[in-house]
Amino acid sequence: MPVEPSLNKNQHIVLKWLKYPLNDIPNRFSKNYFAYVTCLFLGQAPDKVLKAYQELSPEQQLEVLAAFADLEMKEVAE
Repeated sequence: MPVEPSLNKNQHIVLKWLKYPLNDIPNRFSKNYFAYVTCLFLGQAPDKVLKAYQELSPEQQLEVLAAFADLEMKEVAE
């Protein structure tokens, strides 16, 4: 069951960024969720994404992670 449609606006902003390649981000990492989280903690994500992420509760952050994992699992299965 996809969780993406039930996400709020801030969650969609963060999820959209998670789907974007890290090529344009300073100190680029390999494509994985933890690399993106590192960029968030280091303040290397776009301002819009940082602001949206800061507005998320811990539960909402987990929902974004679940949506990201769901998308990645579908991609791997193809």
